[in-house]
Amino acid sequence: MPMATNQLLDNRYQIINKLQETHVSITFQGQDTRRFNRLCLIKQLKTSYDPQLQQQLEKRFQQEAEILERLGRHPQIPDLYDCFSENNQLYLVQEWIAGFNLQQKFQQEGKLTETEVKDILIKLLPVLEFLQENQIIHRDIKPNNIMLNGENLPILIDFGIVKEIYTIVNPNKANTVMGIGTPGFVSREQIKGQPTHASDIYSLGITAIYLLTGKIPDAKFSWRQDVPNISPEFADILDKSIEENLSDRYQTATEMLTAIKNIKTSYSPNTKQQIPRTQPSLDPNQKVSPVTLTNPGNSQWLKIGIVAIIVGIISTATAIFYNNKAEQPMVQLDRPPIEIPTPKPPVDPTPIEIPTPKPIDPKIRRTPDITWTPKTTPYPSKVILQEEGILSDDDWVLPSDNSIYAEHTFEGTNGQVVNVTLESSDFDTYLAVFSPTHQLLGEDDDINQKNTNSQLTVTLPVTGRYRVIVNSYDKAGRGKYNLRVVRVE
Repeated sequence: MPMATNQLLDNRYQIINKLQETHVSITFQGQDTRRFNRLCLIKQLKTSYDPQLQQQLEKRFQQEAEILERLGRHPQIPDLYDCFSENNQLYLVQEWIAGFNLQQKFQQEGKLTETEVKDILIKLLPVLEFLQENQIIHRDIKPNNIMLNGENLPILIDFGIVKEIYTIVNPNKANTVMGIGTPGFVSREQIKGQPTHASDIYSLGITAIYLLTGKIPDAKFSWRQDVPNISPEFADILDKSIEENLSDRYQTATEMLTAIKNIKTSYSPNTKQQIPRTQPSLDPNQKVSPVTLTNPGNSQWLKIGIVAIIVGIISTATAIFYNNKAEQPMVQLDRPPIEIPTPKPPVDPTPIEIPTPKPIDPKIRRTPDITWTPKTTPYPSKVILQEEGILSDDDWVLPSDNSIYAEHTFEGTNGQVVNVTLESSDFDTYLAVFSPTHQLLGEDDDINQKNTNSQLTVTLPVTGRYRVIVNSYDKAGRGKYNLRVVRVE
């Protein structure tokens, strides 16, 4: 059944537009009407409905979704907001990542430099370390599945778990397990259905080479001719990451990350192409200076000799100059005596009359002639926003659950780190921060824990006006609160 724009799923998630459709799922951009219309990603899994298997399938679906929820705790993996079944269809709701993937970056900017690829690997390999600690294999690493957010931080999306769920809910299409992964980016053992953590390293190595060359390599060494200026150490690391034999490959992301960080190069990282040095061919009829014919071993002695000659000439000239100066008689110059002027006596200052100030009528409000900005403020300068408010019936009402919320704004700059705290002893607090593009940056609550604080620390992705939402989980929640936004230095 095709989804319509503005359709409401689970009486909460509103469809904005369709993004992509594959044989596995349909992806939509949506918004959460119960969380102040925060943007989200909605995945509808294609299923062949079987009433006898529906309960079993939904149970397995929940188990796999719990894995995605656990992984979402990492800042470079999207959060899983929700999962549910509606009209015999299964849905995943994930965090919306504002940005573009590496495939789009490649199409817009062309081949990436060695420095850019290194930076991506250094930031992404710790994510693979996190997956290995949680015994999870991504199984579908490729440029399309690596997003760059507003902070230029790579985000790993579209885990192969979603495709595995597809094979679970479609038992008659179990052969599609080979579809977990993209041809050209998957290792030999993964094709055989036996992926390991080193399989993700293989896919990441192929991705790196693709970003450097624009091609998927046939084998190691075959791609180096397309990047003639690449450092040999980095090329060796990439070749080891795509070894066909599993035992010859990096077994952990930590090994590969350590190897990259230990690279010592003397080339300029910003240079995309270096011109190799070639010895000029000598024409027999061409006149060549002695310096040109000097071999590298003698050139050093030649430089030393030239410097010694110059120093000798300067020393001789200095001695002649002072010798001539000593033989010349001194000439007395007749100069008139210098007259020192007699200082004038100081002038007696005239007394200044200070007018008697007129009494100020307390009823008259005076405006100062000169405006000035005080050096001190009521609170430290690093405090961006401080509000003491009351959540009451006069505030906004959230239509989805009729709860009361207040909204505050503050100006932030790109890269700024802020700490947001919400204190109240009258109601269970809920705190959320949204970017100028309506992306949820973070949320926190103290539900069922009165007299505690809701607190967030977020890095602002762009410069602009940010929204802070003050809300209560309890529909009847009312009372005083204290909101504070502080710049972290």
